[in-house]
Amino acid sequence: PPVPTSPLNMLAFASSLSVLPATPAPAPSRVCFRSSFRPSQRPGVAAAPARAGTAQAPRAELPAHVDAKIKEQLKASKVVLYMKGNPEQPQCGFSWKASQILKQSGVQFTTHDILRDEELRQGIKEFSTWPTIPQLYIDGEFIGGSDIMEQMMMSGEMVRVLADAGAI
Repeated sequence: PPVPTSPLNMLAFASSLSVLPATPAPAPSRVCFRSSFRPSQRPGVAAAPARAGTAQAPRAELPAHVDAKIKEQLKASKVVLYMKGNPEQPQCGFSWKASQILKQSGVQFTTHDILRDEELRQGIKEFSTWPTIPQLYIDGEFIGGSDIMEQMMMSGEMVRVLADAGAI
């Protein structure tokens, strides 16, 4: 199908994508930025309690040079996707789905192959406090992975976030 030329056509276009379900997924209760979909903060999902008598291990500190590298990458483009592989040769199905959603929406985006850089592979997970790849950032803000992208596209939230960021 032809790529939509306006944000208004994007939602209708999204429903025609083969990577999206025929029926819309339920809309998230909040916008998907940063922490709203972390398991400990999802509505109705309690955080796992620490075992009695044990202290939780502190998170590893993100090396300053990796933090600076990620921040520079996020400043360089409005829409950034950290993925396994690249859009032409994705190395996992979730990365493929995420890149297809962005490619078929017509938005300009930059990708970074985390398989080529082990520091980036671990660093992006610590930077976002999100354990999986792919990871989408719009206007420097962490959005989520392919499942959240799909939900946002079906609910129309993706169009609003991209438009607010000036990406479409």
